[in-house]
Amino acid sequence: MPPKGQGVGNRLRRYVLFHVLRLLLGTLVIGRQDVVIAPSPPLSIGVVTWILARLKGAKFIYNIQELYPALAVQMGIMSPESRTYRLIVYLERFILSSG
Repeated sequence: MPPKGQGVGNRLRRYVLFHVLRLLLGTLVIGRQDVVIAPSPPLSIGVVTWILARLKGAKFIYNIQELYPALAVQMGIMSPESRTYRLIVYLERFILSSG
């Protein structure tokens, strides 16, 4: 995972690279699986794991460890009307309905 303190753009690039490499290596190195488990947060790990589970013909389990979007709104970090919040809620609903 990208270390903090390197600027948002640099962290975002490394974060995306982490997910792409994870999906690529998971697809090429790991054989067929019965179950693929993803921890939360972040939701993006759930999306990548869901893709990997589909590719491997496996069941997908998303281990919820905290309610991600609701927590950000309750802490006043994010507005429930923002595009970012709506995207996160969409991803959360997608992942939760896929597990």
